[in-house]
Parts: sequence; structure tokens; C-alpha cells
Amino acid sequence: MDRVFEERPPLLWEPISTEPIEVRLANMRAAIASGADPNELDGTRKPRVGRPLDYAITTLACAYHETVKTNLPIVELLLETGADPRLPGRIPIQDVSPLEGVRRWLEAFDIRGGNWASEETALKPFYESAYKAMKKVADKLDAQDAAERANDYTTEKENELNTGSSWFSWLTFW
Repeated sequence: MDRVFEERPPLLWEPISTEPIEVRLANMRAAIASGADPNELDGTRKPRVGRPLDYAITTLACAYHETVKTNLPIVELLLETGADPRLPGRIPIQDVSPLEGVRRWLEAFDIRGGNWASEETALKPFYESAYKAMKKVADKLDAQDAAERANDYTTEKENELNTGSSWFSWLTFW
């Protein structure tokens, strides 16, 4: 990996960059094609927000709300390439997943949004769309996890029956 990628990893830098969305997406696609991990935590450098999805949804690392409002294609790209919206990030104080962070933002907006600055209220459509996209992926991943656990349980029980280590095999011994 070249020095620029080491100093400013595209999956972390591009979501908060002020470049046009097409440029940011192209740089992220190139990074993913080169093996960048859409779930990798950022290093110890500031702003220490977390994973690429965290950078795509937060205004903490970016002074430009206008940039964040345009990040839905970035969120979708990250989700399509394996980003898990359930993984916790490093957003100060919260340390929650991007999915939970956006859910909390929307909940807070419903309660107090009328008192928020216009730049904050302008983020609502982005957060609603990002939440729907992340929730869809999270539900799919949850279903896959449940199916794997059920399969593991079934395999374990079949192995017990085949090896004679179940309680029933002990009863037949008597």
C-alpha cells in the first residue's frame, strides 16, 4: 500500500472529504478493489471515529454537514462490499454501532428536532435513508447468524447421537 493510503486511508478519509461524491466513490472503489477492509477500525490518529461507516454518518469528524448529506452512495457502497452496520465504532461517549447511532439521532430529532439548527435538521433525510439501508443489511446478517447458530446446534446434536454421548445412549446402557 502506498504512503498516501497509509496516511489517509480512503475508506476513512473519503467520507469526510470535500471532493465531489463521484471522486470520493471512485477512490473508495479503488481502495476496496485493492483489498481495503470496509470494517477496519481507524488507527490511533485523530479523529478516531471508528470504522468507515462511522465516518460516513458522523459530523464529528467533518465540519461540513453538506458533505455528510451527500454520503448515502458511500453508505450503500460500504454495505454492498461487506460493511457490518452492527459493529461498534469509536464515536466519543457513545461507542455504539452506526446503526444504533443513527437510530438514536432520529429518535432525538423526533423529540427535540424543532429546536435544532437548520444544518442539523437538513441531515434528517440522509439519516432516514442511511438507517433504512443499514437496517436492511443488519436484519439480513442477523438472520444469517441465527441460521448458522441453528445449524451448529443441529450438527452438535447429530454428533452426540452418532457418538453415543447423549443421555438416551446412557439409558440404553442400563
